[in-house]
Amino acid sequence: MTWDRSNGQYLKARPSRSTSTVTEHYLRGPIPLAWLQKAARLPGRALAVGMAVWHLAGLRGTQQHLSLSTERLAPFGVSRYAKDRALRLLAEAGLVTVDRKKGRSPSVSLIGVGKSRRRSRV
Repeated sequence: MTWDRSNGQYLKARPSRSTSTVTEHYLRGPIPLAWLQKAARLPGRALAVGMAVWHLAGLRGTQQHLSLSTERLAPFGVSRYAKDRALRLLAEAGLVTVDRKKGRSPSVSLIGVGKSRRRSRV
C-alpha cells in the first residue's frame, strides 16, 4: 500500500502480473502421441477420461496413484457410470491401471509413459 498525500489515505496496491490469478487451465505435457492415438480409438468417453487423468497428473506432478473423483470429471461431461466404463476400457488397452475400493474414488496410474527415445549426447 502506498500513501496518497493529496487525500491523506492509503491506496490499494495493484496486483502484479505474477500474483494475478490464472483464469485458464492447461493440459501439461508432453503426452505420448501413441498413448493419445490408442485412447482415441476407444469407444465412449475414454479419451475424455484419459485427458482428465493427464490433467490431474500435471496438477499433482506425478503419474501414479491419482484419485479420480466424479466431481473432477464433471467439467468433461462424464458421469460416474461413463467414468467406470472408460476406466475399464483404458485399463484393458494397457494405458492405465486402476485400483478400486468400495465407497472411494478409484486410484489411477498412467502406464507406458516416461520412457524417452531421445539419446543423450556424451
